[in-house]
Amino acid sequence: MNKAAEKVELRHKINKAESLEAEGKLLHAVQIYNSIIDTFPAQKEPYYKLIALYEKLQNIEAAHNLLTELISLSPEDKELRLYLAHFLFRNEKWDETLETLEFLNPDFDLTIAFINGYSHYMLKEFELANISFQKFVALDRTSEFLPDAYIHLAKANINLNRYEEALKYIKTAENYFESYYELHFIYAIIYYYLGMNEHSIERIKKALRFKKIDNDVYAWAGKIYFKSNDYEKAKQYFDKYLSLSEEGSADIYAQLGLIAVIENDLPLARNYFETSLKFDSENQLVLSALKNIPELKVEVEIEISDG
Repeated sequence: MNKAAEKVELRHKINKAESLEAEGKLLHAVQIYNSIIDTFPAQKEPYYKLIALYEKLQNIEAAHNLLTELISLSPEDKELRLYLAHFLFRNEKWDETLETLEFLNPDFDLTIAFINGYSHYMLKEFELANISFQKFVALDRTSEFLPDAYIHLAKANINLNRYEEALKYIKTAENYFESYYELHFIYAIIYYYLGMNEHSIERIKKALRFKKIDNDVYAWAGKIYFKSNDYEKAKQYFDKYLSLSEEGSADIYAQLGLIAVIENDLPLARNYFETSLKFDSENQLVLSALKNIPELKVEVEIEISDG
């Protein structure tokens, strides 16, 4: 078959598969795309079409296998490697994303630095995330991902205990957002660590006004009010977090226990501390309380040994 005829046949079959897909006949479309790949193995377009269709069908493993097969045919193809990285990134395969991008320079595509930074962040590799995000904001001053990069730079630096750096980045991020609860939430956390309690309370209040927020906002609201000695509000937000969370939190039960100690309700404190230790037997807040409050320590030990 000459090249012109081959091109016509390829386009005809792809059009047929696209029509079937548009009609909702997805499995039939899959069959057509597989047939095209068998007939025209050197053509990348049917691979891309089928990969997208597999993703639509939530068959991520099949899409991944097809991409792996395709890249084995063209291991030096940078565009294909970047396509694979985007696929892995979308599907939260952070380690594989980083491996795929390992030999690609951000100069080839500026999103590489952002993807690297985000993947490192999700793997809790905060120093590497910080480096990649810094590289990204230095390379691309117009990207739609720039606001997210500054948000994650602030979050990475919080995890690295660099609160002044985090504050610098969140102030830059604020230039891009008119109304965003996480912006206020991050400010509140940074001010908490910097000991700026009034500023922290002001920001957590703003975050709490939003209708859709992560449960962690309630946990942090409790911590912030606890640090400010407003124990009623601290209990209110700790209880709110626990009522919405599918899992408990050793730290929150520990802090509720400390509030009970402060309010001289040792039986309640004991209950909270015991619950905290079920989640984390080495919780330092609880162990410190047991060490420094002899009455509490004896009661907890007796109850545990009797159980």
